[in-house]
Amino acid sequence: MLPVKKKLRKSLDSSFFEPKLQRDRRGSSADPGTTKGDAEGSTAEYVSEEGDERLDTDTKIALLASLHPSVSTAALMDILLSADGSIKATSQLLATGQTTLQARKPPSSTNQSSLESFISTQSTSTTAAAPKPPPKGQTMHLYTPALIALHTPCILHPTFLLPHLATALLQELLQESTTFPPPGKFNLFSRTVQSPHRSVMYTTTPATTPYYYQGITLPPPRAFTPSMSTAAGLVEKYFHTLEPRGRITAALVNCYSGPQQGVGFHTDALTYIGPRAIICTLSLGVTREFRIQKQPPTSHSSGTYAIHLPHNSLLVMTAGMQENWKHSIPLVQRVDRHEVSGDVRIAITFRWYRDDYGPEVTPACGCGGRMVLRPVWGGEKYFWSCDGEYRGVGQGCGYFKWAVFGEGGRPVFDEEKGKTVVRDDNE
Repeated sequence: MLPVKKKLRKSLDSSFFEPKLQRDRRGSSADPGTTKGDAEGSTAEYVSEEGDERLDTDTKIALLASLHPSVSTAALMDILLSADGSIKATSQLLATGQTTLQARKPPSSTNQSSLESFISTQSTSTTAAAPKPPPKGQTMHLYTPALIALHTPCILHPTFLLPHLATALLQELLQESTTFPPPGKFNLFSRTVQSPHRSVMYTTTPATTPYYYQGITLPPPRAFTPSMSTAAGLVEKYFHTLEPRGRITAALVNCYSGPQQGVGFHTDALTYIGPRAIICTLSLGVTREFRIQKQPPTSHSSGTYAIHLPHNSLLVMTAGMQENWKHSIPLVQRVDRHEVSGDVRIAITFRWYRDDYGPEVTPACGCGGRMVLRPVWGGEKYFWSCDGEYRGVGQGCGYFKWAVFGEGGRPVFDEEKGKTVVRDDNE
């Protein structure tokens, strides 16, 4: 099982990366075979008392909730108060079982059997009773990390990098953005649609095979800039606390030039990142809203949550979010200008482009394009499908294959060991 959310972050502010709080963490990530108590006990030592004093109560609760998802928020608050506000002491109490709390049993998995060893069975809920979602047509604004963790599958770090690094990275990417291509065009339902912002892909190593997005062959990825490489290394250290096997190997940089640029509701493609991927988005420049909706919509959960993403904040879309939620950056009438970027927002979406999901192994469809990996809502099944509608070939060829996965979420495309593992619905 993936030990998702098993390690406690030291801090949500820039002190996370201050040299005086740094330790050599080589080999410190919990091994997938480590027991729950061992993993949680080992993480408590990473929390500094100095870092504790800099955090407000909401942030402390958010940290504890991400580590102990089966314990209610009210219970976490009680234990935190009894521990005089110390995250370290609270985590130790919970890890050693020195409380009277009864943890809830995780729900049984209903995912594909071939993914059961890959998907964590830990619940992402932080309360015994699920919070009431906003009704249809209404938007609930969430302003604190604790509320965001309570209502959504997201984690927000309001201040992630040291201020001077965040400013340097913003200035670097503002300069880079002057060379970004104009917003791309793609076909959708026989109409030509223009992307509402500019984007460029960056990778840590040169690509030998082209990447595809919405049926379009992308230009060769750019190399990480110096400040981006530094930031990526810090994001990767945090990423390891959620996915010990993962690495930051790619980043899609989106530039929103003004309040009238954004992106509609969508999910990020799983083609190169696989099922239950974790995506970390670093926001730079002007503050914009990030809105999410639960899928599929129902009469009880059709409302929208709005998260405000300020400069130097890191938003984490945790495992399973792409399978269950859509997200957007809505167009607005005005924004509060940033002192460096004015009305421009730069968003760096750091991703783990897995080797076993590389573009060279992406299956081809009947009309010559590359297929896209999509989830059935709920993440119980996944499928490869033609993306012809984006390439201007009508509805495409309709080519379809159920996705099958091996150990660790590895995709299986053809036949292995004499057993057919992919069903082709076109045959």
